[in-house]
Amino acid sequence: MRVRFVGLAVVTLSAAVIAANEPVTYKSNAELMARLAERAKATPAPDLLSANVKSDGDRYQINVVRRTKPQGAIAHAVGSEIHSIIDGSATLMTDGTIVRPSANPEDRGRGTIQNGVSRKVTKGDIVLIPPGTPHWYPSIDGVVTYLEIRFDVGAAKGTPAIPVTSSAVKTVLTEKGSVPNAPLMFSAPVARGDKFQANVVKRTKPQGGGAHELGTELHQILEGSGTLVTGGTIVRATGAGAVSTIEGGESREVGPGDVVLIPANTPHWYKAVNGSVTYLEVRFELPPS
Repeated sequence: MRVRFVGLAVVTLSAAVIAANEPVTYKSNAELMARLAERAKATPAPDLLSANVKSDGDRYQINVVRRTKPQGAIAHAVGSEIHSIIDGSATLMTDGTIVRPSANPEDRGRGTIQNGVSRKVTKGDIVLIPPGTPHWYPSIDGVVTYLEIRFDVGAAKGTPAIPVTSSAVKTVLTEKGSVPNAPLMFSAPVARGDKFQANVVKRTKPQGGGAHELGTELHQILEGSGTLVTGGTIVRATGAGAVSTIEGGESREVGPGDVVLIPANTPHWYKAVNGSVTYLEVRFELPPS
């Protein structure tokens, strides 16, 4: 059975059906930043550092990446990639054609981009880079740190990158949150395809627990905080106005910079929200392993 993701609907199933097959991965911002700081101590300090969140062979790779100097342009034959800027700023060039000094294998990492699209990226900006699409950070303003999410489904190969600025996201969320009787959860779309979707989601109050039958989901907390419950068993609501909850499971306090990977079919629930919580939500249906 294949599922087309529509909006942010949550599939709530009976407790007998829901059983998580894989553990949830949680990495705090402090843990990820400490890992980058540790790697920066190498002599000489590398120009590119990374802290792994989770990898599953060629199906997906999730890392926090820090760049201090430009490297060569690249295009991934397989795998859509999302860059969510955590801190710093840089110039990101996408699309166009990769040009290398020569055919010598040693020059493979020295490519540039001809006829690309150049844009400044800063904290809160998000860019989707389809498979086969050239991308390159030709200049960095001291340092740039971003969450890199690569998954083996998504946009059509070689199509243009899709940028979404932080200011555009905030405008959409502000407009949706200011209407009369605004919903408890609303979102600003980033990009979507038949087997993936990326949105920035804002929650102002808890809602019911749920699980996505096929969609593996990543949450990167951007602003605010709350209590996220994962695993356990969904208990269906019975009374008028009641919401589904989770029995058992593991509760975590989440805040800015924290990253959570929730495997498909795993119950999850923002049990409490401290004022509001805003996060990048990337959901993708994995190919068979």
